Amino acid sequence: MHLSVWTRPSSSWTKLKIVAQASAILGRRLVLQWSDLHAGRTRVEAPERDFVNSYSGRIITGFQMRCAAEGDSRASRAMGAEGDPALALRRSIDEGMQPNNRGQHVNYLVDGVDPVLFLIVVAGLPGRNV
Repeated sequence: MHLSVWTRPSSSWTKLKIVAQASAILGRRLVLQWSDLHAGRTRVEAPERDFVNSYSGRIITGFQMRCAAEGDSRASRAMGAEGDPALALRRSIDEGMQPNNRGQHVNYLVDGVDPVLFLIVVAGLPGRNV
């Protein structure tokens, strides 16, 4: 089942309450995913990355990349390194794997184009255990 609770702006209290209720029902099977991971800056920045990461180590958490790092320069700029797609991807992966205040990081990172291949690539990076 997929339920998006972030389709409209809502208060932190509402998000906390929704996650608490879902966690009470699903336990550690609950998955929180944020689908806008990028290392660069964009016109609109969403705070949900920190919210999702705050649950790392308690439930399943993950991030999906904002966009492909290759293509026009806007894509690689949003991903963290204008004109260098490989570096942009690496910076976004590093950003996504930052630990929370309890030293835990998300369980997975995915790319919308080829999620399985992306997980294999990330898992193969030095110091990464996705």
